[in-house]
Amino acid sequence: MPQARHLAGDVLGLSPLARHVFAERPWPRVLGGAGGVPVPARLAEFEVPEPRFDPALLERGELVERLRAHVDPHHPDPSHLHPAIDASIAKLGDPRGLCVVATARPAFLGGPLSNLYAALHAAALAKALERHLERPVAPVLWIRSDAHDQANARDAWLLNQHLDLTRTGLPSMGSGRRRIGAIELGDSTHRLAALASQLRHVLPETAHRDPSIALFMPRAGETLGAAQRRAFAALVGGLGVVCVEPAALRPTLSRALARLVAVGGAGQPSAVRLEPFMDVFDLRSASSSSEAILERVELDPYHPVAAYRSDEGQQRALHLVDDQFLFAGEEGRRSASELAAEIVAAPERFTPGPLLEPLARDLVLPVVATVASEWDDLRAACLAVEWRRAVDAPRPALVPRQRVTLVSALARESLTKRGVALEDVLRARGRFAQEAEASADRPAVLERLREMARRQAEELKALRPELAEVEKGLAHRLRRAADDNRAAIDAITARAERVAANRTGKTRRHERRLENTLFPKERPQEEVLTTLQYTSAFGTGWIDDLAEAVDPLASEHLVLELQ
Repeated sequence: MPQARHLAGDVLGLSPLARHVFAERPWPRVLGGAGGVPVPARLAEFEVPEPRFDPALLERGELVERLRAHVDPHHPDPSHLHPAIDASIAKLGDPRGLCVVATARPAFLGGPLSNLYAALHAAALAKALERHLERPVAPVLWIRSDAHDQANARDAWLLNQHLDLTRTGLPSMGSGRRRIGAIELGDSTHRLAALASQLRHVLPETAHRDPSIALFMPRAGETLGAAQRRAFAALVGGLGVVCVEPAALRPTLSRALARLVAVGGAGQPSAVRLEPFMDVFDLRSASSSSEAILERVELDPYHPVAAYRSDEGQQRALHLVDDQFLFAGEEGRRSASELAAEIVAAPERFTPGPLLEPLARDLVLPVVATVASEWDDLRAACLAVEWRRAVDAPRPALVPRQRVTLVSALARESLTKRGVALEDVLRARGRFAQEAEASADRPAVLERLREMARRQAEELKALRPELAEVEKGLAHRLRRAADDNRAAIDAITARAERVAANRTGKTRRHERRLENTLFPKERPQEEVLTTLQYTSAFGTGWIDDLAEAVDPLASEHLVLELQ
């Protein structure tokens, strides 16, 4: 039976932005202060929201129909849906119904563990708010398949039977700017059968391996978003999580986007409000992942990307510059009204950028709270405060997502063998093995031998000019003798180092195991390793245990000890 325990909330580190937000809950100044976007620390700080669901954009009955058809396009009859998913969709049809939204990035094999944790947190928070507010609340996982970060979506990192990191991925995905949700996968183009075979060789053989591969591997004709919806419906459907891609609500989202861009410069982030906090928007305050770098570019505080237009399948960024909008690569600018009319005329071509996507979603869905990642969602919310006010958009609460580390029996064994605590490995931020190696006890005599060999060689070579005066050829022989002498001593030293390393080889193995399983590639486990890795080894029962352990308003780091 998996056991849950907790560590300090900052064990993985906190960005300056997160520290600002946490220190000033529930009304952080960087999110607009009182009357802005709240960040509740307790359920009592949630307010019963005013009915802000806008039927002019989407009637609730139409929303229910679209979601039922989207969740299972082959069987739109609700009898084919998981009863818990259908019940959640029905809640959104209730005039008093609300939803909690968490976001996930579509990626090969379901993406990193953080996608699963987002879904579980949405389910836990929806359940808690339903009791507290005494209103129907449904959990929604918003799969951001309008993104075009193909380089990260196509790859996945796995641990092989030796606990070494192995990268696998979809070929022929390219690195262009096409919507991920528009790329249909094929067996011949993307070698799906060969990839499934490769996974069977990489993952250790268990009773759960093949069913897990079948669940997470994309099927011919699916997109990465569709494959993720199918897998997550099987994993968290019992919790009522409704997995939604923007394509399900495309025309409505575009109408909401047109309403947002119509305010033009009134939505420009306030330099006066942001100036005291500009340090928190520095790239160094984010993780070093390429996803964070991409968000840094798209969420420039002064010229953010408001939307994208699809031109021959390629996404073109639309920047807000003063009171007008400018497409990347174009000289002319569009007024707010011109752009709004263009979006209404061709809704399928436009998608909101990372700044406006949350606002458009909040205009379309009855959102009471958003489960926020520390970097992407918090930063976008900070920059969109004026835009929310300009269009009088809803201000659903932001709830930082529960962060989790899974610890296997092998990892616990290595922690015990090394005599270190889990906190030590996590706080080392992926450099535990390097730090341990640097501090390892190395026989002092080896360093003295190397230094003596170096010094002797230099002293002997320094005598060459004097010896050359006796006989020129002897000077060359002295140089060779000095080099040979140093090489002989270096060989003895190297042999001694190998013997010493063999004595501590098991220790080094445990350090690498801890680094690869707990903080791979100098990033938190949840950002690198996949859910497939753990369902293949342990089945899916641990997901139910984790769902029970998730704190709806988490302030601590959750550790799940797997058996």
